[in-house]
Amino acid sequence: MPAYKDDKRGTWYCKFYYTDYEGKHRQKCKRGFALKREAEAGEREFLQNVSYQPDMPFSAFYDLYLQDVRPRLRAHTLQTKTYRVKNHIMPFFCDLRLNEIDALTIRQWQNGLIDNDLSAVSIKNLHHELSAIFNHAVRFYNLKHNPCRLAGQPAKADEQKQPIRFWTLDEYSKVIDCIDDIKARTAVNMLY
Repeated sequence: MPAYKDDKRGTWYCKFYYTDYEGKHRQKCKRGFALKREAEAGEREFLQNVSYQPDMPFSAFYDLYLQDVRPRLRAHTLQTKTYRVKNHIMPFFCDLRLNEIDALTIRQWQNGLIDNDLSAVSIKNLHHELSAIFNHAVRFYNLKHNPCRLAGQPAKADEQKQPIRFWTLDEYSKVIDCIDDIKARTAVNMLY
């Protein structure tokens, strides 16, 4: 990744070739960098964002993912998605390369969530959020497979579904006989 000194302006620039999403070979020149390493970093960042290589860090891909899905989501959905990723997904996956994340890595992340005593529903929602990000990478950025699908759903063995509780006719009769207020009586009748 060469960077060149612009003697006329006293700054650095980078000039390189890349292949765009249509498969065309193009040349790009970016100017105005104060340091040589900034010019090289600018080239790397451009190539990661434009050539859509799935070996970019997870955090860089998440930024691309947000740019792609932001226009299609409601504000509250975007807020929920951002909260989940920022607090539960990004701390684990931030520096990992997208194509190096495998089913074992996903299982380790799931086990960490279970160890943090998150509810089974929360863990399941986080798994779906991460799976949606990887599905996007598979669909649009040439990732070979979704590691969340291979890892499977997270399960907490100690947490079982609570049975649905409802009143029997005898329980209802006992309660309704004790209520004197007409509004409360009407509300209980309507709910039963």
